[in-house]
Amino acid sequence: MLVDDLKNNFVDVIAIFDGTGRIRPLYLKVEGFDAVKIEHILSRGDAPFTGKGNVLLFQCVYDHMGEQRSIMLYYHVKDHVWTIPGTKDKNGRICVC
Repeated sequence: MLVDDLKNNFVDVIAIFDGTGRIRPLYLKVEGFDAVKIEHILSRGDAPFTGKGNVLLFQCVYDHMGEQRSIMLYYHVKDHVWTIPGTKDKNGRICVC
């Protein structure tokens, strides 16, 4: 998978950076959906096949109407953007299924 292949579904993320530069996403907002609080991070590291330090992958858990759901967030270090995998519906909205 190429880095450019991951840049299809941009999302808004509020994150904090600690004193060592470690990133922790706090909230996620996908266009057309309400913002959600990220409850906890299951794993974090370099996204596969993107090279060390180019794209960071966060496997996160959030609450949706009382149900715990998992989502993968990608942080593109050089571009300072967040994306999620998925497809778009006929209206161009990201399907977060």
